[in-house]
Amino acid sequence: MNPTTGPFSAALALLLVQGQVQRPATPTALQQGHGVAAAGPQDALGFRLRDTTAARGLTTALGMVPGMATGVAVADIDDDGDVDLFLPRPLGRADRLFLNDGQGHFTDEAASRGLGDLAEERVGLFLDVDADADLDLLTTNDDLFATSSFRLFTQDAHGGFGEVTASAGVELVSLVSVSTHRGGACAADWNGDGYLDVYSASWNGFPTLFLNDGDGTFTDATGSSQTAVFEHGWQPMAVDVTEDGIQDIYVAVDFAPNRLWINDGNASFTDAAPIAGCDVVMNDMGMSILDWDNDGDFDLYTTNIYDWPGAVPVETYNVLLRREPLVAGLPRYVDVSVAAGVDEGAWGWGVTGVDLDLDGLLEIAETNGWNAPAWIRRVPRIWKRPSVDVDRFSEVGRAAGFGTAVWGSSLVSCDVDRDGDADLVEVLMDGRLLLHENRLSPMLAATRHSLVVRPRSTGPNTHGIGAVVRVEVGELRLMRLVSAGASLLGQEPAEAFFGLGDASLAERVTVTFADGTLVELTNVAADQVLTVQHP
Repeated sequence: MNPTTGPFSAALALLLVQGQVQRPATPTALQQGHGVAAAGPQDALGFRLRDTTAARGLTTALGMVPGMATGVAVADIDDDGDVDLFLPRPLGRADRLFLNDGQGHFTDEAASRGLGDLAEERVGLFLDVDADADLDLLTTNDDLFATSSFRLFTQDAHGGFGEVTASAGVELVSLVSVSTHRGGACAADWNGDGYLDVYSASWNGFPTLFLNDGDGTFTDATGSSQTAVFEHGWQPMAVDVTEDGIQDIYVAVDFAPNRLWINDGNASFTDAAPIAGCDVVMNDMGMSILDWDNDGDFDLYTTNIYDWPGAVPVETYNVLLRREPLVAGLPRYVDVSVAAGVDEGAWGWGVTGVDLDLDGLLEIAETNGWNAPAWIRRVPRIWKRPSVDVDRFSEVGRAAGFGTAVWGSSLVSCDVDRDGDADLVEVLMDGRLLLHENRLSPMLAATRHSLVVRPRSTGPNTHGIGAVVRVEVGELRLMRLVSAGASLLGQEPAEAFFGLGDASLAERVTVTFADGTLVELTNVAADQVLTVQHP
Protein backbone atom coordinates (compact mmCIF):
# COMPACT_ATOMS: atom_id res chain seq x y z
CA MET A 1 0.00 0.00 0.00
CA ASN A 2 3.06 2.29 0.41
CA PRO A 3 1.50 4.26 3.28
CA THR A 4 3.13 7.48 4.42
CA THR A 5 1.95 8.15 7.92
CA GLY A 6 2.37 10.83 10.53
CA PRO A 7 1.09 14.39 10.23
CA PHE A 8 3.02 16.91 8.23
CA SER A 9 3.72 20.16 9.94
CA ALA A 10 1.25 22.93 9.24
CA ALA A 11 3.99 24.95 7.60
CA LEU A 12 5.03 22.20 5.20
CA ALA A 13 1.44 21.36 4.38
CA LEU A 14 0.70 25.00 3.65
CA LEU A 15 3.64 25.08 1.24
CA LEU A 16 2.22 22.02 -0.47
CA VAL A 17 -1.14 23.68 -0.91
CA GLN A 18 0.30 26.98 -2.10
CA GLY A 19 2.43 25.22 -4.69
CA GLN A 20 5.97 25.89 -3.44
CA VAL A 21 6.70 22.17 -3.19
CA GLN A 22 3.99 20.74 -5.45
CA ARG A 23 2.01 22.94 -7.80
CA PRO A 24 -1.73 22.34 -7.40
CA ALA A 25 -4.48 24.38 -8.92
CA THR A 26 -4.81 27.79 -7.33
CA PRO A 27 -7.30 27.94 -4.44
CA THR A 28 -10.37 29.70 -5.75
CA ALA A 29 -12.55 32.09 -3.82
CA LEU A 30 -16.24 31.28 -3.98
CA GLN A 31 -17.34 33.61 -6.66
CA GLN A 32 -20.49 35.51 -5.90
CA GLY A 33 -21.32 34.96 -2.27
CA HIS A 34 -24.28 32.84 -1.30
CA GLY A 35 -27.37 32.76 -3.43
CA VAL A 36 -29.94 34.77 -1.48
CA ALA A 37 -33.66 34.15 -1.44
CA ALA A 38 -36.08 36.99 -0.93
CA ALA A 39 -37.25 37.33 2.65
CA GLY A 40 -40.25 35.16 3.31
CA PRO A 41 -41.45 31.92 4.90
CA GLN A 42 -38.14 30.16 4.22
CA ASP A 43 -36.42 32.38 6.81
CA ALA A 44 -37.46 30.01 9.59
CA LEU A 45 -35.86 27.10 7.74
CA GLY A 46 -32.89 29.06 6.46
CA PHE A 47 -32.81 27.87 2.85
CA ARG A 48 -35.06 27.23 -0.11
CA LEU A 49 -34.57 25.28 -3.33
CA ARG A 50 -35.83 26.60 -6.64
CA ASP A 51 -35.87 25.09 -10.09
CA THR A 52 -33.33 26.92 -12.28
CA THR A 53 -32.89 24.11 -14.80
CA ALA A 54 -33.82 26.07 -17.91
CA ALA A 55 -32.13 29.28 -16.78
CA ARG A 56 -28.87 27.36 -16.32
CA GLY A 57 -29.05 25.75 -19.78
CA LEU A 58 -29.81 22.21 -18.59
CA THR A 59 -32.98 21.51 -20.54
CA THR A 60 -33.60 17.91 -21.63
CA ALA A 61 -36.36 16.40 -23.70
CA LEU A 62 -39.21 14.42 -22.20
CA GLY A 63 -39.47 10.72 -22.93
CA MET A 64 -39.68 7.78 -20.55
CA VAL A 65 -36.41 6.05 -19.76
CA PRO A 66 -36.80 2.26 -20.02
CA GLY A 67 -36.08 0.23 -16.92
CA MET A 68 -36.26 1.22 -13.27
CA ALA A 69 -33.52 3.82 -12.80
CA THR A 70 -31.07 6.07 -14.60
CA GLY A 71 -28.06 8.06 -13.46
CA VAL A 72 -26.13 11.31 -13.63
CA ALA A 73 -22.42 11.99 -13.13
CA VAL A 74 -21.05 15.28 -11.76
CA ALA A 75 -17.33 16.00 -12.08
CA ASP A 76 -14.88 18.73 -13.08
CA ILE A 77 -14.51 17.22 -16.52
CA ASP A 78 -12.41 19.97 -18.10
CA ASP A 79 -10.38 20.72 -14.93
CA ASP A 80 -11.29 24.41 -14.80
CA GLY A 81 -12.41 24.43 -11.16
CA ASP A 82 -16.19 24.12 -11.56
CA VAL A 83 -18.50 21.11 -11.86
CA ASP A 84 -19.86 19.71 -15.11
CA LEU A 85 -22.58 17.11 -15.72
CA PHE A 86 -22.90 13.97 -17.83
CA LEU A 87 -26.38 12.62 -18.47
CA PRO A 88 -26.52 9.11 -19.97
CA ARG A 89 -29.42 8.60 -22.35
CA PRO A 90 -31.38 5.57 -23.59
CA LEU A 91 -31.00 3.97 -27.00
CA GLY A 92 -31.76 6.45 -29.78
CA ARG A 93 -31.19 9.60 -27.70
CA ALA A 94 -27.83 11.33 -27.55
CA ASP A 95 -25.95 11.49 -24.25
CA ARG A 96 -25.54 14.98 -22.83
CA LEU A 97 -22.26 16.51 -21.61
CA PHE A 98 -23.08 19.82 -19.93
CA LEU A 99 -19.98 21.97 -19.41
CA ASN A 100 -20.06 24.77 -16.86
CA ASP A 101 -18.87 28.24 -17.84
CA GLY A 102 -17.74 28.96 -14.28
CA GLN A 103 -20.82 31.01 -13.45
CA GLY A 104 -23.20 28.08 -13.30
CA HIS A 105 -24.46 28.21 -16.89
CA PHE A 106 -24.15 25.01 -18.93
CA THR A 107 -23.70 24.19 -22.60
CA ASP A 108 -24.12 20.71 -24.07
CA GLU A 109 -20.81 19.81 -25.76
CA ALA A 110 -21.31 16.05 -26.01
CA ALA A 111 -21.28 15.95 -29.81
CA SER A 112 -18.22 18.17 -30.25
CA ARG A 113 -16.26 16.21 -27.66
CA GLY A 114 -17.03 12.72 -28.94
CA LEU A 115 -19.75 11.68 -26.51
CA GLY A 116 -22.91 12.38 -28.47
CA ASP A 117 -23.75 9.01 -30.02
CA LEU A 118 -27.14 7.30 -29.74
CA ALA A 119 -26.12 4.05 -28.03
CA GLU A 120 -27.82 2.96 -24.83
CA GLU A 121 -26.20 4.22 -21.62
CA ARG A 122 -27.55 3.97 -18.08
CA VAL A 123 -24.59 4.95 -15.87
CA GLY A 124 -21.64 7.30 -16.32
CA LEU A 125 -18.54 7.22 -14.10
CA PHE A 126 -15.63 9.62 -14.45
CA LEU A 127 -12.17 8.46 -13.35
CA ASP A 128 -8.61 8.95 -14.51
CA VAL A 129 -7.84 5.49 -15.85
CA ASP A 130 -4.41 6.31 -17.32
CA ALA A 131 -3.03 8.71 -14.68
CA ASP A 132 -2.65 11.62 -17.10
CA ALA A 133 -4.55 14.02 -14.79
CA ASP A 134 -7.66 14.30 -16.97
CA LEU A 135 -10.90 12.44 -16.40
CA ASP A 136 -11.97 9.58 -18.61
CA LEU A 137 -15.50 8.16 -18.84
CA LEU A 138 -16.77 4.64 -18.25
CA THR A 139 -20.40 4.04 -19.19
CA THR A 140 -22.54 1.02 -18.48
CA ASN A 141 -25.74 -0.28 -19.98
CA ASP A 142 -27.98 -3.28 -19.56
CA ASP A 143 -26.61 -6.70 -20.47
CA LEU A 144 -28.04 -7.68 -23.85
CA PHE A 145 -26.93 -10.21 -26.43
CA ALA A 146 -23.98 -9.05 -28.58
CA THR A 147 -23.82 -5.71 -26.74
CA SER A 148 -20.95 -4.76 -24.47
CA SER A 149 -22.14 -3.86 -21.00
CA PHE A 150 -19.31 -1.32 -20.68
CA ARG A 151 -17.84 1.39 -22.85
CA LEU A 152 -14.68 3.34 -22.05
CA PHE A 153 -13.82 6.76 -23.46
CA THR A 154 -10.44 8.33 -22.70
CA GLN A 155 -9.98 12.09 -22.77
CA ASP A 156 -7.18 13.60 -24.83
CA ALA A 157 -5.18 16.75 -24.19
CA HIS A 158 -7.70 18.83 -26.14
CA GLY A 159 -10.77 17.74 -24.19
CA GLY A 160 -12.06 15.27 -26.76
CA PHE A 161 -13.08 11.70 -25.92
CA GLY A 162 -12.29 8.59 -27.94
CA GLU A 163 -13.67 5.11 -27.39
CA VAL A 164 -11.12 2.47 -26.34
CA THR A 165 -13.51 -0.21 -25.04
CA ALA A 166 -12.02 -3.19 -26.85
CA SER A 167 -8.35 -2.25 -26.54
CA ALA A 168 -8.77 -1.45 -22.84
CA GLY A 169 -10.22 -4.89 -22.13
CA VAL A 170 -13.59 -3.76 -20.77
CA GLU A 171 -15.67 -5.14 -23.61
CA LEU A 172 -18.07 -7.55 -21.93
CA VAL A 173 -20.77 -9.36 -23.85
CA SER A 174 -23.56 -10.97 -21.86
CA LEU A 175 -24.23 -14.62 -22.65
CA VAL A 176 -27.09 -15.07 -20.20
CA SER A 177 -30.65 -15.61 -21.36
CA VAL A 178 -32.17 -13.12 -18.91
CA SER A 179 -32.33 -9.36 -19.22
CA THR A 180 -30.03 -7.81 -16.66
CA HIS A 181 -30.59 -4.24 -15.51
CA ARG A 182 -27.30 -2.54 -14.76
CA GLY A 183 -26.88 -1.10 -11.27
CA GLY A 184 -24.48 1.63 -10.17
CA ALA A 185 -20.69 1.67 -10.36
CA CYS A 186 -17.86 2.88 -8.16
CA ALA A 187 -14.11 3.24 -8.45
CA ALA A 188 -11.26 2.80 -5.96
CA ASP A 189 -7.80 1.30 -5.72
CA TRP A 190 -8.53 -2.19 -4.42
CA ASN A 191 -5.18 -3.90 -5.04
CA GLY A 192 -2.90 -1.17 -3.73
CA ASP A 193 -1.08 -0.25 -6.93
CA GLY A 194 -2.38 3.33 -6.96
CA TYR A 195 -4.54 2.95 -10.06
CA LEU A 196 -8.32 3.13 -9.90
CA ASP A 197 -10.27 -0.08 -10.41
CA VAL A 198 -14.00 -0.37 -11.14
CA TYR A 199 -16.85 -2.34 -9.53
CA SER A 200 -20.21 -2.39 -11.29
CA ALA A 201 -23.37 -3.84 -9.72
CA SER A 202 -26.06 -5.63 -11.65
CA TRP A 203 -29.76 -6.06 -10.89
CA ASN A 204 -30.68 -9.65 -11.71
CA GLY A 205 -27.15 -10.64 -12.61
CA PHE A 206 -23.52 -10.83 -11.56
CA PRO A 207 -21.44 -7.77 -10.63
CA THR A 208 -18.21 -7.04 -12.48
CA LEU A 209 -14.86 -6.02 -11.01
CA PHE A 210 -12.20 -4.67 -13.36
CA LEU A 211 -8.63 -4.22 -12.06
CA ASN A 212 -6.64 -1.43 -13.70
CA ASP A 213 -3.37 -2.80 -15.11
CA GLY A 214 -1.73 0.63 -15.07
CA ASP A 215 -1.13 0.74 -18.83
CA GLY A 216 -4.58 1.76 -19.98
CA THR A 217 -5.98 -1.76 -19.88
CA PHE A 218 -8.12 -3.65 -17.37
CA THR A 219 -8.40 -7.27 -16.26
CA ASP A 220 -11.74 -8.80 -15.35
CA ALA A 221 -11.10 -10.03 -11.79
CA THR A 222 -14.69 -10.73 -10.82
CA GLY A 223 -14.05 -14.41 -10.21
CA SER A 224 -10.82 -14.05 -8.24
CA SER A 225 -12.32 -11.23 -6.19
CA GLN A 226 -14.91 -13.63 -4.71
CA THR A 227 -17.68 -11.09 -5.40
CA ALA A 228 -19.31 -13.02 -8.26
CA VAL A 229 -22.69 -13.50 -6.61
CA PHE A 230 -25.87 -13.51 -8.69
CA GLU A 231 -28.13 -10.91 -7.03
CA HIS A 232 -30.16 -7.74 -7.49
CA GLY A 233 -27.42 -5.24 -6.79
CA TRP A 234 -28.18 -1.53 -6.97
CA GLN A 235 -25.58 0.97 -5.74
CA PRO A 236 -22.08 0.12 -4.51
CA MET A 237 -19.76 2.54 -2.73
CA ALA A 238 -16.09 2.20 -1.85
CA VAL A 239 -14.97 3.08 1.68
CA ASP A 240 -12.36 1.88 4.16
CA VAL A 241 -14.67 0.57 6.88
CA THR A 242 -11.95 -1.33 8.75
CA GLU A 243 -9.63 1.70 8.94
CA ASP A 244 -6.64 -0.33 7.76
CA GLY A 245 -5.84 1.82 4.73
CA ILE A 246 -7.51 -0.64 2.34
CA GLN A 247 -10.68 0.21 0.43
CA ASP A 248 -13.73 -2.02 0.98
CA ILE A 249 -17.15 -2.04 -0.76
CA TYR A 250 -20.69 -1.72 0.57
CA VAL A 251 -23.46 -2.75 -1.84
CA ALA A 252 -27.19 -1.98 -1.61
CA VAL A 253 -29.00 -5.16 -2.67
CA ASP A 254 -32.67 -5.55 -3.57
CA PHE A 255 -34.60 -8.52 -2.04
CA ALA A 256 -31.52 -9.98 -0.32
CA PRO A 257 -28.92 -8.98 2.31
CA ASN A 258 -26.68 -6.03 1.57
CA ARG A 259 -23.01 -6.88 1.10
CA LEU A 260 -20.05 -5.51 3.03
CA TRP A 261 -17.09 -6.74 1.03
CA ILE A 262 -13.94 -6.57 3.19
CA ASN A 263 -10.79 -6.35 1.10
CA ASP A 264 -7.65 -8.32 2.00
CA GLY A 265 -5.50 -5.77 0.16
CA ASN A 266 -5.16 -7.80 -3.02
CA ALA A 267 -8.71 -7.28 -4.31
CA SER A 268 -10.01 -10.51 -2.77
CA PHE A 269 -13.11 -9.91 -0.67
CA THR A 270 -15.06 -11.54 2.15
CA ASP A 271 -18.64 -10.55 2.98
CA ALA A 272 -18.70 -9.34 6.61
CA ALA A 273 -22.16 -7.76 6.50
CA PRO A 274 -23.76 -10.34 8.85
CA ILE A 275 -21.03 -9.88 11.46
CA ALA A 276 -21.04 -6.09 11.13
CA GLY A 277 -24.84 -5.82 11.38
CA CYS A 278 -25.34 -4.16 7.99
CA ASP A 279 -26.83 -7.16 6.14
CA VAL A 280 -30.13 -5.36 5.63
CA VAL A 281 -32.71 -7.63 3.96
CA MET A 282 -35.12 -5.20 2.34
CA ASN A 283 -35.34 -3.46 -1.04
CA ASP A 284 -32.19 -1.35 -0.71
CA MET A 285 -31.51 0.87 -3.70
CA GLY A 286 -29.74 4.21 -3.16
CA MET A 287 -26.85 4.86 -0.81
CA SER A 288 -25.03 7.63 1.02
CA ILE A 289 -21.96 7.18 3.23
CA LEU A 290 -21.93 10.04 5.69
CA ASP A 291 -20.97 11.07 9.21
CA TRP A 292 -24.37 12.49 10.14
CA ASP A 293 -23.67 12.62 13.89
CA ASN A 294 -20.20 14.19 13.57
CA ASP A 295 -18.57 11.52 15.73
CA GLY A 296 -15.65 10.83 13.41
CA ASP A 297 -16.75 7.68 11.60
CA PHE A 298 -18.85 6.92 8.55
CA ASP A 299 -22.45 5.79 8.91
CA LEU A 300 -24.52 4.12 6.18
CA TYR A 301 -27.85 5.24 4.75
CA THR A 302 -29.82 3.26 2.17
CA THR A 303 -33.18 4.01 0.57
CA ASN A 304 -35.99 1.46 0.43
CA ILE A 305 -39.71 1.12 -0.16
CA TYR A 306 -41.74 2.11 2.87
CA ASP A 307 -44.09 -0.64 4.08
CA TRP A 308 -44.62 -2.15 0.66
CA PRO A 309 -46.70 -5.35 1.06
CA GLY A 310 -44.73 -7.10 -1.68
CA ALA A 311 -41.36 -6.34 -0.14
CA VAL A 312 -39.05 -8.77 1.66
CA PRO A 313 -39.54 -8.51 4.58
CA VAL A 314 -43.03 -6.95 4.68
CA GLU A 315 -41.85 -4.17 6.98
CA THR A 316 -39.42 -2.08 4.95
CA TYR A 317 -38.10 1.43 5.38
CA ASN A 318 -35.10 3.63 4.69
CA VAL A 319 -32.22 2.43 6.84
CA LEU A 320 -29.79 4.62 8.78
CA LEU A 321 -27.00 2.53 10.30
CA ARG A 322 -24.92 4.27 12.96
CA ARG A 323 -21.32 3.15 13.08
CA GLU A 324 -20.05 1.75 16.39
CA PRO A 325 -16.39 1.14 17.35
CA LEU A 326 -14.39 -1.62 15.69
CA VAL A 327 -14.51 -5.07 17.27
CA ALA A 328 -11.72 -7.47 16.28
CA GLY A 329 -10.93 -5.21 13.32
CA LEU A 330 -14.49 -5.05 11.98
CA PRO A 331 -17.06 -2.27 12.31
CA ARG A 332 -20.39 -2.73 14.00
CA TYR A 333 -23.57 -0.94 12.92
CA VAL A 334 -26.81 -0.20 14.78
CA ASP A 335 -30.12 0.58 13.06
CA VAL A 336 -31.30 4.00 14.28
CA SER A 337 -33.67 4.73 11.38
CA VAL A 338 -36.90 5.03 13.33
CA ALA A 339 -35.37 6.80 16.31
CA ALA A 340 -33.75 9.33 13.96
CA GLY A 341 -37.02 9.87 12.06
CA VAL A 342 -35.59 9.13 8.60
CA ASP A 343 -37.31 5.82 7.90
CA GLU A 344 -40.34 6.92 5.85
CA GLY A 345 -39.17 7.70 2.33
CA ALA A 346 -42.00 6.31 0.15
CA TRP A 347 -40.42 4.47 -2.83
CA GLY A 348 -36.86 5.66 -2.32
CA TRP A 349 -34.19 5.92 -4.99
CA GLY A 350 -31.30 8.41 -5.04
CA VAL A 351 -30.01 9.96 -1.83
CA THR A 352 -27.31 12.35 -0.69
CA GLY A 353 -26.02 13.76 2.58
CA VAL A 354 -25.53 17.50 2.23
CA ASP A 355 -25.34 20.59 4.45
CA LEU A 356 -27.88 22.86 2.78
CA ASP A 357 -28.05 25.57 5.46
CA LEU A 358 -24.30 25.57 6.24
CA ASP A 359 -24.75 24.91 9.95
CA GLY A 360 -22.25 22.03 10.06
CA LEU A 361 -25.01 19.39 10.27
CA LEU A 362 -25.85 17.19 7.31
CA GLU A 363 -29.32 17.05 5.85
CA ILE A 364 -30.41 13.86 4.08
CA ALA A 365 -32.16 14.44 0.74
CA GLU A 366 -33.95 11.66 -1.13
CA THR A 367 -35.86 11.35 -4.37
CA ASN A 368 -38.54 8.72 -4.83
CA GLY A 369 -41.55 7.58 -6.82
CA TRP A 370 -42.79 4.72 -8.96
CA ASN A 371 -44.97 4.28 -12.00
CA ALA A 372 -48.10 3.31 -10.07
CA PRO A 373 -50.93 5.47 -8.67
CA ALA A 374 -50.10 4.66 -5.06
CA TRP A 375 -46.53 5.85 -5.42
CA ILE A 376 -46.24 8.40 -8.24
CA ARG A 377 -47.75 11.13 -6.06
CA ARG A 378 -45.22 10.81 -3.26
CA VAL A 379 -42.96 13.82 -2.84
CA PRO A 380 -39.18 13.73 -2.34
CA ARG A 381 -37.73 14.23 1.11
CA ILE A 382 -35.28 16.42 2.98
CA TRP A 383 -34.58 15.50 6.59
CA LYS A 384 -32.95 18.09 8.84
CA ARG A 385 -31.59 18.01 12.39
CA PRO A 386 -32.51 21.10 14.43
CA SER A 387 -29.24 21.24 16.38
CA VAL A 388 -26.10 19.34 17.27
CA ASP A 389 -27.72 18.21 20.52
CA VAL A 390 -30.70 16.53 18.81
CA ASP A 391 -30.32 13.20 17.01
CA ARG A 392 -33.79 13.22 15.47
CA PHE A 393 -34.50 14.71 12.06
CA SER A 394 -37.60 16.56 10.85
CA GLU A 395 -38.87 16.29 7.28
CA VAL A 396 -38.73 19.73 5.61
CA GLY A 397 -38.88 18.96 1.88
CA ARG A 398 -42.06 20.88 1.10
CA ALA A 399 -41.01 23.86 3.22
CA ALA A 400 -37.70 23.92 1.34
CA GLY A 401 -39.37 23.92 -2.09
CA PHE A 402 -38.50 20.27 -2.76
CA GLY A 403 -42.06 19.06 -2.79
CA THR A 404 -43.09 18.20 -6.35
CA ALA A 405 -44.30 14.63 -6.79
CA VAL A 406 -42.16 12.96 -9.45
CA TRP A 407 -40.74 9.57 -10.36
CA GLY A 408 -37.17 10.34 -9.40
CA SER A 409 -34.03 8.30 -9.88
CA SER A 410 -30.55 9.64 -9.12
CA LEU A 411 -29.98 12.61 -6.78
CA VAL A 412 -26.58 14.21 -6.17
CA SER A 413 -25.32 17.34 -4.45
CA CYS A 414 -22.77 19.87 -5.69
CA ASP A 415 -22.23 23.64 -5.80
CA VAL A 416 -23.00 24.35 -9.45
CA ASP A 417 -22.28 28.08 -9.41
CA ARG A 418 -19.57 28.24 -6.74
CA ASP A 419 -21.61 30.65 -4.66
CA GLY A 420 -20.79 28.82 -1.44
CA ASP A 421 -23.92 26.75 -0.91
CA ALA A 422 -24.76 23.25 -2.12
CA ASP A 423 -27.39 22.55 -4.78
CA LEU A 424 -29.20 19.36 -5.80
CA VAL A 425 -29.23 17.71 -9.24
CA GLU A 426 -32.06 15.23 -9.80
CA VAL A 427 -32.77 12.91 -12.73
CA LEU A 428 -36.32 11.78 -13.42
CA MET A 429 -37.55 8.69 -15.23
CA ASP A 430 -39.55 10.87 -17.64
CA GLY A 431 -36.22 11.94 -19.15
CA ARG A 432 -35.79 15.28 -17.39
CA LEU A 433 -32.85 16.56 -15.41
CA LEU A 434 -33.71 19.10 -12.69
CA LEU A 435 -31.41 21.58 -10.99
CA HIS A 436 -32.68 22.57 -7.55
CA GLU A 437 -30.62 25.65 -6.79
CA ASN A 438 -30.11 26.53 -3.14
CA ARG A 439 -30.98 29.99 -1.85
CA LEU A 440 -30.20 30.94 1.74
CA SER A 441 -32.40 33.28 3.71
CA PRO A 442 -30.98 36.82 3.97
CA MET A 443 -29.99 36.26 7.58
CA LEU A 444 -28.04 33.08 6.89
CA ALA A 445 -26.54 34.44 3.69
CA ALA A 446 -25.05 37.28 5.70
CA THR A 447 -23.53 35.09 8.41
CA ARG A 448 -22.88 31.53 7.23
CA HIS A 449 -19.67 30.26 5.64
CA SER A 450 -18.50 27.19 3.76
CA LEU A 451 -15.37 25.47 2.48
CA VAL A 452 -14.70 23.14 -0.46
CA VAL A 453 -11.61 20.89 -0.32
CA ARG A 454 -10.31 19.14 -3.44
CA PRO A 455 -7.65 16.45 -2.79
CA ARG A 456 -5.37 15.97 -5.79
CA SER A 457 -2.26 13.92 -6.54
CA THR A 458 0.52 13.62 -9.11
CA GLY A 459 0.36 9.84 -8.63
CA PRO A 460 -2.01 7.49 -10.47
CA ASN A 461 -5.03 8.41 -8.32
CA THR A 462 -4.92 11.99 -9.55
CA HIS A 463 -8.31 13.09 -8.17
CA GLY A 464 -7.88 11.79 -4.65
CA ILE A 465 -10.63 9.15 -4.80
CA GLY A 466 -10.98 7.48 -1.41
CA ALA A 467 -9.56 10.43 0.50
CA VAL A 468 -11.17 11.38 3.80
CA VAL A 469 -11.33 15.10 4.61
CA ARG A 470 -11.81 16.29 8.21
CA VAL A 471 -12.49 19.83 9.34
CA GLU A 472 -12.40 21.19 12.88
CA VAL A 473 -14.38 24.37 13.41
CA GLY A 474 -15.31 25.43 16.93
CA GLU A 475 -16.79 22.42 18.68
CA LEU A 476 -17.71 20.71 15.39
CA ARG A 477 -15.73 17.80 13.99
CA LEU A 478 -16.76 17.31 10.37
CA MET A 479 -15.86 14.44 8.04
CA ARG A 480 -16.45 13.76 4.34
CA LEU A 481 -15.58 10.96 1.91
CA VAL A 482 -14.29 11.78 -1.58
CA SER A 483 -15.79 9.07 -3.77
CA ALA A 484 -16.36 8.01 -7.36
CA GLY A 485 -19.88 6.54 -7.46
CA ALA A 486 -22.72 7.35 -5.03
CA SER A 487 -26.47 7.88 -4.58
CA LEU A 488 -28.15 5.68 -7.19
CA LEU A 489 -26.35 5.17 -10.50
CA GLY A 490 -24.79 8.56 -9.73
CA GLN A 491 -21.53 10.35 -9.07
CA GLU A 492 -20.71 13.43 -7.01
CA PRO A 493 -17.64 15.60 -7.67
CA ALA A 494 -14.25 14.63 -6.26
CA GLU A 495 -14.34 17.25 -3.54
CA ALA A 496 -15.58 17.68 0.01
CA PHE A 497 -18.15 20.37 0.82
CA PHE A 498 -18.46 21.72 4.37
CA GLY A 499 -20.80 24.19 5.99
CA LEU A 500 -18.89 26.05 8.71
CA GLY A 501 -21.74 27.87 10.45
CA ASP A 502 -20.76 31.37 11.51
CA ALA A 503 -17.03 30.62 11.49
CA SER A 504 -14.91 32.43 8.93
CA LEU A 505 -11.94 30.18 9.71
CA ALA A 506 -11.46 26.41 10.07
CA GLU A 507 -8.99 25.72 12.85
CA ARG A 508 -7.80 22.51 11.21
CA VAL A 509 -8.24 20.75 7.87
CA THR A 510 -6.88 17.22 7.52
CA VAL A 511 -6.79 15.21 4.31
CA THR A 512 -6.03 11.50 4.59
CA PHE A 513 -5.39 10.18 1.10
CA ALA A 514 -6.36 6.63 0.18
CA ASP A 515 -2.74 5.44 0.47
CA GLY A 516 -2.53 6.67 4.06
CA THR A 517 -0.66 9.91 3.38
CA LEU A 518 -1.86 12.69 5.65
CA VAL A 519 -1.74 16.43 5.03
CA GLU A 520 -2.76 18.80 7.82
CA LEU A 521 -3.45 22.52 7.59
CA THR A 522 -4.30 25.02 10.28
CA ASN A 523 -6.24 28.29 10.28
CA VAL A 524 -7.79 27.81 6.85
CA ALA A 525 -9.92 30.69 5.60
CA ALA A 526 -13.55 29.91 4.78
CA ASP A 527 -15.37 30.66 1.52
CA GLN A 528 -12.84 29.21 -0.89
CA VAL A 529 -12.26 26.16 -3.06
CA LEU A 530 -9.02 24.74 -1.70
CA THR A 531 -6.90 22.24 -3.59
CA VAL A 532 -4.76 20.08 -1.31
CA GLN A 533 -1.95 18.28 -3.09
CA HIS A 534 -0.64 14.84 -2.19
CA PRO A 535 3.05 15.41 -1.27
